[in-house]
Amino acid sequence: MLQLASLMFPCFMLITATTDKENYAMQSNTVYKVMRTVPTNESQLKFLQIMYQHADGDQIDFWRPPAFLNSTVDIMVNDISMNKFLFQCKEHNISLNISIPDVEKFLLEKQTRRSKGRVRRFNYLATPYFDISVYHSYNEIQNYMRNLEKQYPHIAKVHTIGYTHENREINLLQIGRFYSSQPAIWIDAGIHAREWIAPSTALYIINYLVTRYDYDTEVQKYVNGLTWYILPVVNPDGYEFSRSSLNPRVRLWRKNRSPANCQPFKNSFCCRGVDLNRNFDFKWNQQGGSQDPCQETYSGRSAFSEPETQAIERFILQRANQLGAFLTLHSYSQIWMYPYGNQRYSYPKDVHDLREVALAACQSLYNVYGTRYRVGTGADLL
Repeated sequence: MLQLASLMFPCFMLITATTDKENYAMQSNTVYKVMRTVPTNESQLKFLQIMYQHADGDQIDFWRPPAFLNSTVDIMVNDISMNKFLFQCKEHNISLNISIPDVEKFLLEKQTRRSKGRVRRFNYLATPYFDISVYHSYNEIQNYMRNLEKQYPHIAKVHTIGYTHENREINLLQIGRFYSSQPAIWIDAGIHAREWIAPSTALYIINYLVTRYDYDTEVQKYVNGLTWYILPVVNPDGYEFSRSSLNPRVRLWRKNRSPANCQPFKNSFCCRGVDLNRNFDFKWNQQGGSQDPCQETYSGRSAFSEPETQAIERFILQRANQLGAFLTLHSYSQIWMYPYGNQRYSYPKDVHDLREVALAACQSLYNVYGTRYRVGTGADLL
């Protein structure tokens, strides 16, 4: 009996730790600041890179990771860890500026400004047009896609490609004339829950291609000649969780919502979620990934361990010969990246073609908006 009790006690401790971690994220009154720095020598850069590799997201969260000398690094730090963080930075002569003094207040102010700035709202249930300047709930996004399918059945079709841990449908919209011989382009967004502008951008593309088709000859050319598979939210569970509170650890949630994973001899807590962007089976868990479930870049127990990445894999492999382009939308940095992302100076055979397309796209963006994008592989740039 005593032996059984001794076996049960660690299990109880694990469950308690898991609950504490979740409650901490949801209920903590901790204040988070965003600190900005620019490493000017190799020692500073190396120190920041080591800190980035071990950051758990709750105490220290790198918004813009340390990649190169003289490049901006943005770090969110909570007040509990601030003194230690400042001391360590001082030891390495790292200068810091407070970019955002209180992240939760900043988020509240942004939300208030967005609410006041809405000039018009569309009833998405009654018409396929809805306000794409608003950050919609996942249900609203799904209803909008279903309405487009009903209004434009000749060019729009919803596919349910899988289900999440919390049993939400993973839906994409197919746009085109439904010819199986057509070349196809894949676009996905929202793989990181907190990057709300990415799903909004995907919805803008959907709205533009579908609602303008009947009268815009240029849109007709792209829709008639290509099949578009657009998945606006890869990570529905994480997206909805990030909408549930302005607490920075909730609003800025990055991973999916897979059940808690515990490593009791390494971490004091059990942690939920996998970084879906690092869960695919190409050079899995190499550079940029982590096997610590409490880190933001946790790669999962294995490649394709998550239902979201499994759904994408199944759908893509069934159409591998059809797909000619694959785009993934992220936010916060103006970067146009192409493969490979697992290590620096590693490139596919067609890298020159990829770079040529990327440079042309970035030039077009500059011509229209005046924005400048850096071009390269994720490993080289980040």
